[in-house]
Amino acid sequence: MGRSSFPALVGMAEVGEMRGVSASTASNWRARFADFPVPVANLRCGSIFLLTEVQKFLDAHPNLGAGSPRAVISEQTRDGIRSAISGGQDNVSALARDFGVSRSSVYDIAADLLFA
Repeated sequence: MGRSSFPALVGMAEVGEMRGVSASTASNWRARFADFPVPVANLRCGSIFLLTEVQKFLDAHPNLGAGSPRAVISEQTRDGIRSAISGGQDNVSALARDFGVSRSSVYDIAADLLFA
């Protein structure tokens, strides 16, 4: 049987997996970046995108996600994370933005690193 000519499709969970982040984080990219691909369909389970278009977007934004948020942030020093948290929401927001994750992810990861 021959190969299908139907294009490869992905949802937000797959987009997140491509960069080692959650579907929720990938959804944030859709809201934050005007060049995020337009869905080819919107179903009850969520939006569906062409894989080729998503890959172009990710190629244009190589630092988004940069792998698992826990892996990326765990490379930072404990003192640096502690400093960001003690510096307030602006510092935590900046750290989250730098790594393409939510503020709550920064707090969760910091708790794991600092208090585990």
